[in-house]
Amino acid sequence: MNNLVFSPVVFLLLFNVSAICQNEKDNDFRGISIDSLVKKQSEFQKQNRDANTLVFLKDSIINYYFDDFIEPCENQPTKSYYTYNINGNVATKETKNTPDAGCESDAYYNRETYSYDEIHLNSVKDILLETFDFTTNAWVNSAKKHYEYDAYYNKLEEIRQLWDGSISSWRNYLRFENTYDVHLPLTANRYSWDSNTNAWFLNQSDTYNYNTNRKLLEYMHDSWNYSLNQWQTLRKTINEYDANENIAMHAEYQKYSSENQYEWNRINISYYAYDASNFIIEEIKYSDWNNTTENWDTKKKYDYTNDANGYPVETGIYLWNETTSHWDNDSQLFTTYNAHHDIVEEITQVWETNAWINSERKTLTYNTSNLLTEELQEIWNSGWENKVRETTVYNEFDNILEYTYEYWYNNQWLTDFHTLLDYDEHQNLIHYIYSYIFDYAEGYIYYSEYDVELGLSNYNVDAGVAIVPNPSNRFISILGLDQDANVSIYDIAGKLLLQTSSKNQIDVSSLAQGMYMVNITSAEIVLAKKFIKR
Repeated sequence: MNNLVFSPVVFLLLFNVSAICQNEKDNDFRGISIDSLVKKQSEFQKQNRDANTLVFLKDSIINYYFDDFIEPCENQPTKSYYTYNINGNVATKETKNTPDAGCESDAYYNRETYSYDEIHLNSVKDILLETFDFTTNAWVNSAKKHYEYDAYYNKLEEIRQLWDGSISSWRNYLRFENTYDVHLPLTANRYSWDSNTNAWFLNQSDTYNYNTNRKLLEYMHDSWNYSLNQWQTLRKTINEYDANENIAMHAEYQKYSSENQYEWNRINISYYAYDASNFIIEEIKYSDWNNTTENWDTKKKYDYTNDANGYPVETGIYLWNETTSHWDNDSQLFTTYNAHHDIVEEITQVWETNAWINSERKTLTYNTSNLLTEELQEIWNSGWENKVRETTVYNEFDNILEYTYEYWYNNQWLTDFHTLLDYDEHQNLIHYIYSYIFDYAEGYIYYSEYDVELGLSNYNVDAGVAIVPNPSNRFISILGLDQDANVSIYDIAGKLLLQTSSKNQIDVSSLAQGMYMVNITSAEIVLAKKFIKR
């Protein structure tokens, strides 16, 4: 693999925008956070780096928030910006806010510095957190983390330390220690630093046991009880499997303090049965253990009728009657699927006055890429009435542009929360807006573009060279080149699709319709162009 050759680049882009900010919460839309989107995008870019394909490195993120319930000086825009090492991994991340007039005392400026493992080049070895002292105009140590890994990239150890300014020294805080069977976790121990003995004290321990097929049999979480001066198991999970390795029993136990004594007062146990095709046909759940009656408060059974592919089309739900010792009807669910086995309709009925009555209906709609575009929830009131609607809009590359959650009130749809996303021509997320009744959040993300294969920044995008015809459905040619050149064509996700040394009649007929990047390199120039395949 060719290494990146460039100096770290940072774009400092500051805006005077009137939007202000809430606590930096999830910024979630449909259960997906902006942070998780960017993280997935970064992981994808790392894969591209390993494959010598086009990547885009995040330079900065600017966030603006507004919340009616937060004091004005807490509603300050924040900005994060990044530098990278030679392997394209984050070297530093600096985050600061830009307070309005009168809010200067709430200013903060933090810096994270990353170093990486000498063998596992993409694995973080150390993180140093510093804060900026506006009085002395100097960076001050705050905290740091250190990591160790095994040959399988598993994290073996993490040590956290805090800076003690009174003695100008690092003070141990927490330590985590893990063991594995290849990638399966075996133990996970947590230590705290005992300043009296100047030693690590083990106070939490997780253990995992597996069967010969490497399926989890038992998980236990033990915690040291300082009052009783002994270990106590506070959580455990137990699984059993049938002869076909289907899970036959799953039990979860949790202990909570009751009158200064820990009791198993939250227990859930489920039993499963399967047909000859290993499709689940029955599930019995026991939950809400009552220590007083020494019995289950809830006993529920699910009977499944499946289609030929094992997807349940009818689900009968029953509650146990302690008086009659029988399963009584509770509700039933009818499910319809499309050709891709995605749910398109769910109808729930409840058992009332010895008859089945409609209760709720969900209708789901998908686009041609089989992505969910609308979920409509209705309730029964002598007919189906609107309740909740979730809609998602995608661009031509199937990235989310807009998500809206609405509820039906007074014969009209009212928006509960709304998200807007925008991307650059390479489908990197560059802008998001998240609004929720009293909250508002907005963020801008900026990138530098690098061709890992060439190891050069792609800022020369013209140089008198043209791609013709553009758009094209069969062939393209590179005009304006006086010498031989290497031509590489990438899709907008950065995947290398085609390489050639020819500059005339390059066959692109096999490419799908859409936008592509063309990288051209010769003895004299390195440049990037775009073309559209029809």
